[in-house]
Amino acid sequence: MKRLPHLIDLFLALLTLVAVYQVTTRIYEGVPHIEDEVAYSWQAALYTRNQLAIESPPCPRCFLTPFVVDYNGLRFSKYPPGWPAVLSLGVRLNVRDWVNPLLAALCVWLTYRLVSRLTRPVVGILAALLTLTSPFFLLNAGTLLSHIWSFFLTLAFLMAWLEIINPQSTISRWISILLGGFSLGLLALTRQLTVNHIPLDQHLTGRFFAGVAGTHPSAHRSRGGISFFDRRYLSTGQIFPRRPHGDIPYRNTGRFAGGFAFCLAVCGDR
Repeated sequence: MKRLPHLIDLFLALLTLVAVYQVTTRIYEGVPHIEDEVAYSWQAALYTRNQLAIESPPCPRCFLTPFVVDYNGLRFSKYPPGWPAVLSLGVRLNVRDWVNPLLAALCVWLTYRLVSRLTRPVVGILAALLTLTSPFFLLNAGTLLSHIWSFFLTLAFLMAWLEIINPQSTISRWISILLGGFSLGLLALTRQLTVNHIPLDQHLTGRFFAGVAGTHPSAHRSRGGISFFDRRYLSTGQIFPRRPHGDIPYRNTGRFAGGFAFCLAVCGDR
């Protein structure tokens, strides 16, 4: 029975893959429909030739491409290289229409992993199901836009963060730090404003829960609140807080009360 939620999540991920691919091929017919997609496709095709820019045509205005810039005799896309580089891998392998469906399936799987770590597996299944049945998620994942890639990188960073602050993690802390930093780095190469919001959101949310939590220093984590140590570090907005003297104590449920406890606080004690 303990493996049942994992099997259900795997089924939901596979169902997401099929559903999003159907949206890509049947609704969007596997072609870009908006200017952003056209620019991403042009940039991805350029990367398959191992080029970042090409020479501008003799008459640039005669050969306009949306969001493609001509400057000092060079033509290049205005977008950062993160997502077009990923899309170019699909172009090289002739599986461009599968890139976002695969990422969407991974997002549903990681959503379950993240939420089940913070709460319970049944809540993780519900979160994955709600993600899969979201019309916005399905229609967005069927395009050639970068949102699903950014969603995947954000989830990957949050999972790495959980491993960093978990004193009983079986994964090397340096590996988690590298994976988390790598995810944020790729996100910075994809959507700069999004990557700025992640530490900002952690800072603001941490300060909010620091204000509503109990103030007794000996309480590592109060019911519905966060620990004194967590308040001290979350209020400063530090992304990688140093571990205090000794391990962060576990509750009888085995869940850690680390720097991400402001998310656990929403759910209260279980």
